[in-house]
Amino acid sequence: MKYRKGLLALTALGLATVLVVPSGANAVTKKKTTKTKPKPTTKPTVAPAATAAPAATAAPAAKTGGKLVFGMEAETNNYMPGPGSWAVSGHQVSLAVYERLFALNGKSQIVPALAESITKDLSGLVWTLKIKKGIKFHNGEVFDAAAVKANLDEAFCGSVLFPVFFRMNAAGALCSKEPLPKLLRGVVVIDPQTVQITSLQKFPGFPATLAGQPGVMVAPQQIKDNDLNTMIGTGPFKFK
Repeated sequence: MKYRKGLLALTALGLATVLVVPSGANAVTKKKTTKTKPKPTTKPTVAPAATAAPAATAAPAAKTGGKLVFGMEAETNNYMPGPGSWAVSGHQVSLAVYERLFALNGKSQIVPALAESITKDLSGLVWTLKIKKGIKFHNGEVFDAAAVKANLDEAFCGSVLFPVFFRMNAAGALCSKEPLPKLLRGVVVIDPQTVQITSLQKFPGFPATLAGQPGVMVAPQQIKDNDLNTMIGTGPFKFK
């Protein structure tokens, strides 16, 4: 019995199919060969083990005392409010030791500091200044109306009140010994917490002036001694 063999090879997309057809037979036997996937050649990576965080170092112990040195933009000749020519840094130093009768708040408004209030009469010539109780200077002296009068007399050259932004002496100091138009009749102590100031003409900016250098209050003893550099005030820091 003779057989006729036929071989048909088909190749498509990596699949080879071989058909073997026996002579006189109707059945067709299919033999499939599949293409196996190649094995990966790269080795799987392994994540490194987590390393422990370094131990935190203890903060250094706080120390007290020491010395602070800083630069200034200009010199301040002395720290007496009347005759002193204060640079910006001089004002910053003064605010640590001294306090003012009035101050500026965050909205640039004049608010009481050592003062409690200030009012003027209908004429605009008489000012009544009330000051706070229970305050002492660093040397133990009481802050009272007599201390306020002594400071105003010193700052404005013996009861001669003038707008400091209009007139200064050649050295730039607030207190000038040159003849000035007299704007003030005088400063009078009414009681331990009240001072009355009478001017010869209207001075609406008076409270604002007392928020600046002329409103700085120093101890009466400092004024008496004419001590230009030993600062004696009521502020948060004491000069030593």
